[in-house]
Amino acid sequence: MQSPSFKPSSEQKALLAVVFLLLLSLSPMLILDSDRGLDLEDLEKKSAFTGTVDPWTDGGQPWPQPGRLAQRTSEGPLHSPAGGAGTESPSNATEMFSIVYPVINWEYGTYSIGTDALGTPIADLSQQIVTEESAIERCGGDSLFIVLIQTEVVGGTDHSIVKIIEGEDADLAWEVDLGATETIKASPVIVDLDDDGMQELIIVYDAGGTLYVDAYSPRLHCSVTGWSPGGSKSGELLWSYSDDNLQISSTNGPYTSSWLGGHRPTTQPLLADLDLDGDAELVLAVIDDNENPVVLALPLGANGVPTPIWQSTLEDGSHPSDPSFAQIDDQTAYVLLTTTEAS
Repeated sequence: MQSPSFKPSSEQKALLAVVFLLLLSLSPMLILDSDRGLDLEDLEKKSAFTGTVDPWTDGGQPWPQPGRLAQRTSEGPLHSPAGGAGTESPSNATEMFSIVYPVINWEYGTYSIGTDALGTPIADLSQQIVTEESAIERCGGDSLFIVLIQTEVVGGTDHSIVKIIEGEDADLAWEVDLGATETIKASPVIVDLDDDGMQELIIVYDAGGTLYVDAYSPRLHCSVTGWSPGGSKSGELLWSYSDDNLQISSTNGPYTSSWLGGHRPTTQPLLADLDLDGDAELVLAVIDDNENPVVLALPLGANGVPTPIWQSTLEDGSHPSDPSFAQIDDQTAYVLLTTTEAS
């Protein structure tokens, strides 16, 4: 029995916080209220899910989002000392050869931290290369591409620039200026929105106190003389979702002031097949104007700005973790995340 004057020590407070996080992680439905919870029975009515469609996993891309899979397991291809295809085609290899002595193949640019984002997607973008037959080999037809976000000064103001880099020669293949934004720590994610074989680029960021989600369908123009990354990208912007009551980064943190680096706590987007119909949805753990964590799910299509599938304000904590996804049977799946309270 505790006395009325009992006050927990700092060690006890820390323990309580850990127990709170574990309870949330072990009870995923605690993060969703009863009115806005993910109910697959309701979603089935909209999607006509029959249980015969293979759920979306990675879209056939090598690394489309942080953690690669919706479960955030970061599972890469199998490697072993006996791996590789030998003298055969690399596509015939069942596992990769072990990397025993890794070396730097190339470095891109002089940006001190490489990329502002906390994740770097890797994708096969060969279907969106615009070139002529004689330049296919020169223009990365067999290459993978990475996506970086870097801050550059434009007209005296810091702008966020999204760049697609060709993976064999480290050439800049495409870029778009998002303008003056908060430093973008949320990793871009890559998904085919309309099943046409061409990949779309989803970018989540804050600007002027507003959450933005932009969907681009990049066209990579190249000739025998090289890539043409510049020019207007307005024709490649499929849609832009915004909510002026939400942000993906928090102004509450130990290093958010400009003289301490302006590092705002930021969560990472999640691609997951919430209704198990073969198509990915976008899940965001964001913060509202009252500093409450919010879980937001958006359908992903190529035509028109999406309307949220569901949105739930969490009752506890001030900072959400990255959302994760778990499918437990053919008709049941959960979005899981934890929250912590700022001290």
